[in-house]
Amino acid sequence: MDSFLLTSSNALRSQSQHLCGQHAVTSNWFEKNPDLKINYERTAQNIQRSLHSKINGNQDQPTEEIITIPVVFHILHLGGPENISDEQIFDQIRILNRDYQKLNADTSQVVSAFKNKIAKVGFKFVLAGIDPEGNCTNGIVRHYSSKNFWNADSLQDFTFTWPPERYLNFYIVKSINLAPAYTFYLESAFPIMRMLWYVNPGW
Repeated sequence: MDSFLLTSSNALRSQSQHLCGQHAVTSNWFEKNPDLKINYERTAQNIQRSLHSKINGNQDQPTEEIITIPVVFHILHLGGPENISDEQIFDQIRILNRDYQKLNADTSQVVSAFKNKIAKVGFKFVLAGIDPEGNCTNGIVRHYSSKNFWNADSLQDFTFTWPPERYLNFYIVKSINLAPAYTFYLESAFPIMRMLWYVNPGW
């Protein structure tokens, strides 16, 4: 997967829209690690070129194989409302699959400039059924931890992460000092994190 996601429980319950904190966290990371920015930009350009080459194709054409992405939610809590319910997690998986399969009711309202950039992507999210040790799991792991008050500058705090090459890791915390949501992405720039951030106002 090479991916993580982190959000606050307040963001999950909020109906208002918030900006992702990705830009601020990314800028801070590059200030501390300027040597990694060149490799990051090179990788980003390669990805953009790859996407651009496909942009005029028929993106709704079914893929030969649906890729299943095992997901694990790490809920960091101290017994408060940040310890969100399993039902909220199940609903988010439903929303992710709806969005990535272009099943949104408002798809027809997408502005014309972006019509050819929405698609059925050919993969689905499923809560992990097996943990890294081979044990059965429901893909929801609750950690009693004071780290539920998240410091966006503490990259070393992702101690609960399952192998990112095998799982998409979501971190749920009570609050973040920067924004309700943020991410890193592209392994070339963030070898510690290898993160992807996705914010869904439907939470």
